[in-house]
Amino acid sequence: MCGILGYFNYKKTNITREAFEMALHKMIHRGPDGWGVFEDPNIMFGHRRLSIIDLSSSANQPFQSTDGKVVICYNGEIYNYKEISQGLTLHTSSDTEVLLEGYMNQGIEFFKKIRGIYAFAIYDNRSSNPFCIMLRDQAGVKPFYYIHNNDGFVFASEIKSILPLLKQKPEINLPILKKYIHLGYCPEPETAYKNLVALEPGTCYTYSISTGDLKKENLFHYDFSDLQMTEKQAEEETEKLLKIACKRNMVADVKINIALSGGIDSSLVYAYSNLGESNKVNGITIKFDEKEYDESEVAEAYSKHLNAPGQIVTTEVTNRFELLNTLLLHFDQPYADSSFIPFYFLCEAAAKHSKVLIGGDSGDEIHNGYAGHKTLPYLESVRKSILKFPAAIGLSILSKAFKGEKRRFTRKLNGMAKVKDLSNLLFYWESWFPPDEAMYPFNPFEYNLDEVKKIAKSGSAYDQIEESYFNGRMISDYLRKSDMMSMFNSLEFRVPMLDEDLTAFSLRIPYNYKSDRKTTKKILRKLHRDIYPEEFSKLKKKGFTIPLDTWLGDENLKIMKAYLLRSDAFASTLIKHDYIEYLFNAVGNNQFEEYISRPSAYQRILVLYSLELWHENYLKP
Repeated sequence: MCGILGYFNYKKTNITREAFEMALHKMIHRGPDGWGVFEDPNIMFGHRRLSIIDLSSSANQPFQSTDGKVVICYNGEIYNYKEISQGLTLHTSSDTEVLLEGYMNQGIEFFKKIRGIYAFAIYDNRSSNPFCIMLRDQAGVKPFYYIHNNDGFVFASEIKSILPLLKQKPEINLPILKKYIHLGYCPEPETAYKNLVALEPGTCYTYSISTGDLKKENLFHYDFSDLQMTEKQAEEETEKLLKIACKRNMVADVKINIALSGGIDSSLVYAYSNLGESNKVNGITIKFDEKEYDESEVAEAYSKHLNAPGQIVTTEVTNRFELLNTLLLHFDQPYADSSFIPFYFLCEAAAKHSKVLIGGDSGDEIHNGYAGHKTLPYLESVRKSILKFPAAIGLSILSKAFKGEKRRFTRKLNGMAKVKDLSNLLFYWESWFPPDEAMYPFNPFEYNLDEVKKIAKSGSAYDQIEESYFNGRMISDYLRKSDMMSMFNSLEFRVPMLDEDLTAFSLRIPYNYKSDRKTTKKILRKLHRDIYPEEFSKLKKKGFTIPLDTWLGDENLKIMKAYLLRSDAFASTLIKHDYIEYLFNAVGNNQFEEYISRPSAYQRILVLYSLELWHENYLKP
């Protein structure tokens, strides 16, 4: 796992080697074990290495073919590299060389064989028309950002390494920032910067060095339509593929740990990585002071049940506000999912024991693990039926009769019943700032809400719900969080739940096999009960988060308030100054509970604070 940087220009490169290296070293955290640069008249490739497979210097990158005409710059791991290396002439034991030689022998068709997490670029100079091809894994686990303009093409694992190589700083992407306000992240493929975008997962890009043209070819495409199968077949195949995925993810020449929480997904990964193995894999669990967020006791019970190693770690930080600012700015664009804080602590602890951490992430996306998977199909059926108007009237009456949380929730359901299509329903459900003026004491938005509404898609409601979670929040929020926080600590984070074969099958399991009105992740819970005591599979989903009010404290909140209520604050150009002040009043006064809960007020403050912090840093020379 590494950090990659590339620059090519059909007019020939016009930046200095020194400037390129300085930009590369902004990602030293992604690869502290070594670095290298390849330079040609038209191109520069840079690589920061975190050594996981073939720890020798012979596997250093950028990696060149024996004739020097083809070069790869690669971030990731190919778990099945040994199996697909048959017939290739190799000089190292690295997966990097397998990728390069496989491409040289079989072209881009070779990439359809690989199983792993990756983002790479290959410079091919074997003809009179040299070109560069780029590819990112089809789930979007590994990041790849780029900008393509008249000056050429620049790409990197992180935006912070792209910006110093541009002649002019990109303009702010205001439409995306408006979506960020609602979602708490910038939805890919766009970013907070105009024309600086993310490579689409599973799409092969070809850049012509001689003309500057960029072409795209879709190599992989996940299908969300149902396969014909019984529920028993779905369970058996899921178990088989999950075991294979866990075994694949154990490929490394360094020690591996597993992130073990009290949840279904991580404990399944922990079990399948340890059952029948002579060398048991250690589970690492973070202990929190707040009982309602702490899962260390359950994690300890899992390890005892399997007779497998487990480790409970505690964390301590002296300056929480300083750390918050450091981590928010590390994302390179506004980001406000507060789960990045405990995830940072987990990675910090794990990095002291190994270079690789395996998690249970994304089981919710492929096996219907969210409340929305239960609720949204029924909301959509009501919205499309003749019951829509009676339901809206009933909800309106209830919202006035109820108090507190029940009043807020019925008001939200009432607003969702009125949306025009399913895409807007999904957007509404996911929003930290719901796009409905009735949800607020006064209209807080300085823009027209029609600007952020989602475009309606085709397909069944079930397919749209699954695809929205998978291609939306998972890629742009959860996977970016896990990559940025793990690599900040020079730690590789692996996600066996997103194994290509497991994911392709899971997304085509009939929706009602995976969840119903009462239960999420039905299949994974069944597999869980086959391994652990039944009571563990019934535990309430806690999520991986922290209480922002406790973590920030009153003094830090005062700093944030003064910062956001400045007369020239950028956040006030999107959210009204009076509403920002309302949020700070709401965190300490129950009289505001009709429209917002205390935790929601903190979350919205974090959304705006992250935006303001990014904007101020963006304006710096």
